[in-house]
Amino acid sequence: MLPLPELPLLPLRVLKPLTLFLWTAKGLLPSSDTASAFLACAPFVSSVSAAPTPTGYSLTFKNLQAENNTLGYMGFTLFDTYDTDLCVSKCNKTYGCIAFNIAFERSPFKDPSPKGGA
Repeated sequence: MLPLPELPLLPLRVLKPLTLFLWTAKGLLPSSDTASAFLACAPFVSSVSAAPTPTGYSLTFKNLQAENNTLGYMGFTLFDTYDTDLCVSKCNKTYGCIAFNIAFERSPFKDPSPKGGA
């Protein structure tokens, strides 16, 4: 087996542009950047509970604290509000769209996995 060549470390200035790809938060941020604070955030819970099922659509699941993406997944859109009618409007304008998920999604600033690298 041949030894792998040593690769040079990249200078920090080369890595800086990657910060352009970090998510920008939309809407309310919980008081703490923890999973428990996110799940306990009262405005999130009340928004999910009050969200109506739009006319012409059927409710399949609600407040499961998870999202579904499967065969036919067409991508995502970030909205400023938790609004099922806005989702219907987007879906109706997208060829082939027959369903949607709506969720608050946590994008922590720190890696939450015990060993890092999640």
